[in-house]
Amino acid sequence: MFVCNCCACCCAFLRALREYAAHRLLLRSNYLAVVDGKRCACCGYCLESRWPAGALVDREGTVHLLSERCIGCGVCTVDCPAGAVTLVVRFPQKQTKPQRI
Repeated sequence: MFVCNCCACCCAFLRALREYAAHRLLLRSNYLAVVDGKRCACCGYCLESRWPAGALVDREGTVHLLSERCIGCGVCTVDCPAGAVTLVVRFPQKQTKPQRI
């Protein structure tokens, strides 16, 4: 297993996530992004930048995370100018358990 941080404009899997809402196409990490509304500057950078899964959206002037689209890659945590996005561990029932073949 691996987490890909490639460009969503070129990768067919990430394009499917964004354009066709095929969020079950990729295996997610066991982390989920969280937006701290108090730290968020509402600058819109996260909406225009290179977020692979398109999980961040603008709702009435505030940034929200669509958890069903988040793949837990962490790209949003390093690119947010205000440091308002962090990763937290997903609830145990939502985590992926690697299986031996």
